[in-house]
Amino acid sequence: MLIKDFRKPENYFGNLTPGTVFSVNDAFYMVIEPIEEKELGVFLNAVNLETGELAHYLDTTAVQLVDAELCVR
Repeated sequence: MLIKDFRKPENYFGNLTPGTVFSVNDAFYMVIEPIEEKELGVFLNAVNLETGELAHYLDTTAVQLVDAELCVR
């Protein structure tokens, strides 16, 4: 059996730039410019690509980089 694993090595969130797509726990996110969330006192810096929900990741969070493709029809 031939197995091809195209996953990229783990990286840290702090090394990523806006527009980069990554996964955490089988969910896909894109890095965004930080948005201050005043009620919680954190900066939201990622968006879940399935739900649109904003999230906060620490620079030291290990993430899996993925190649993503947007298809417009």
